[in-house]
Amino acid sequence: EFPLSISFSVAEIQGNLYFTAIMRDITEYKAMEDRVLNSERLAAVGSTVAHIAHEIKNPLLIIGGFARQLLKAPGFDDQARRKLSIMAEEVSHLEEMVAEMRDFVRHPPTQKRPGQITAVVDEALELFQDTFKEHNIQVRRVEETPLPPVAFDPKQVHQVLINLLKNAVEAMPTGGEISITSRVKGTNAEISVSDTGVGLAPEVAGNIFQPYFTTKEKGTGLGLAICQNIMAEHGGCLFADSTPGRGATFTIQLPLEETSPAAEGARPSEENRG
Repeated sequence: EFPLSISFSVAEIQGNLYFTAIMRDITEYKAMEDRVLNSERLAAVGSTVAHIAHEIKNPLLIIGGFARQLLKAPGFDDQARRKLSIMAEEVSHLEEMVAEMRDFVRHPPTQKRPGQITAVVDEALELFQDTFKEHNIQVRRVEETPLPPVAFDPKQVHQVLINLLKNAVEAMPTGGEISITSRVKGTNAEISVSDTGVGLAPEVAGNIFQPYFTTKEKGTGLGLAICQNIMAEHGGCLFADSTPGRGATFTIQLPLEETSPAAEGARPSEENRG
């Protein structure tokens, strides 16, 4: 299914009526319209969110700092320490939310440089080694085609991969498998992160990248929206594919360098162009 615009016209020629119908595929137009509406909506709330994040940040730092200091102090019984521990954990959670809100409305500029994206994948996986063991998760690496160097911001792409791996772990609370697949597709380098969790319901899949949409009890709903913005700044994209009950796959696409051999091979020759 895809959106269409249909226009009709009637003409009389030599006493006969002729009907003409013109159908246009307006998928790109609708996508552009959605992006404009989304930008306007974000601009409307951006300044408010930034102000709230700024006002909340300092009190949270003070509360969290005092709670962590008291945890190290002697003289508290187990019940008091448990309450202080809960307080410190909740403050840390709120600090993460504030950081996500700040990053979303004041995203730092992208600083791209040529490099191997697989090296960033390795770094992200290394951070999750203990988590994978704790949650009984196996990791499988698949290299469908070797990836040439691409231009990207290592810190930002690292942030995207961390978010995708974290979501994959949370989707499999009783264990499972995460597959990391790399490939060249057309003029793009792709990295896919797949899990064997419950998958995404259709209504969730349709809104998963919308700001503030979340299915988690504790979450801002900004993680994937930030990731998608990062990929857009790179001239790439982030998309999801899922079948309920059979896991989900999130794929990042980065454009290949025009001078890379893989990009040259993917580009059609002059005589083969239609």
